[in-house]
Amino acid sequence: TAKRAGPSIFRLSGRDDAQGLDAVRYLSAAHGGKPVAIVHDRTLYAKTIAGQTAAALMEKKIEIITATIVAGDKEYGKLIAKIKDAGAVFFAGFPLEAGFIVKELRASGSNVPLLASESVGTDEFVATFPEVAQQVFVLRAQLSNQLLASGTTAVRLYAQVLGGAFGPVKDAAGWRLLVNDALARHHHRLIAIGMENTFGFPEDLTHDIAFDATGNAKLDSYTLTRWNGAVWETNDALR
Repeated sequence: TAKRAGPSIFRLSGRDDAQGLDAVRYLSAAHGGKPVAIVHDRTLYAKTIAGQTAAALMEKKIEIITATIVAGDKEYGKLIAKIKDAGAVFFAGFPLEAGFIVKELRASGSNVPLLASESVGTDEFVATFPEVAQQVFVLRAQLSNQLLASGTTAVRLYAQVLGGAFGPVKDAAGWRLLVNDALARHHHRLIAIGMENTFGFPEDLTHDIAFDATGNAKLDSYTLTRWNGAVWETNDALR
């Protein structure tokens, strides 16, 4: 879905590959002047996220160490030797490999913080590696009040447009009235870059959500979490 489907299509939550950019917010604050190690399992999912992370860290002039693993391996001695002295480790991959890696890191005496992609935050991970589950930070989809409220507003807008049996192409003036009315009542404003004047939004509403040229909202998509023994909870310890 990288190619936008049309000018009226907007994304409120980022795709999987948005994890790379969100990971950098934490890694850049956690590395303590040391290199950041980026490890992935060579799958397209993990490679894409790791590549985004590496590019964003390099833009910030942060030194990186890159390494790959083979999914299914259970011993990572060479990898541990390479990354144990890093300032932080970002792992893009899946639960079993993440568990084995963090166990070997701790056994080596390394306390380097390890941040993992969303795919690691599973019941499988905490059940298989209960002794280290609370030592791994995991990116999970952001469900902020702003995002939830904005999504609710968007759904209501869509329902009203369908109820009126017309859309922006058939009746632009009618669409503008519906949008203004719905947004005014729900106290939200959606602003698309380059489209501020198209719909004539009121100026006295409470907050904005800006979108880039491809229709993606300029909001954090993933937040930092850690297993607390019962649930994955928001955790800012890496900051």
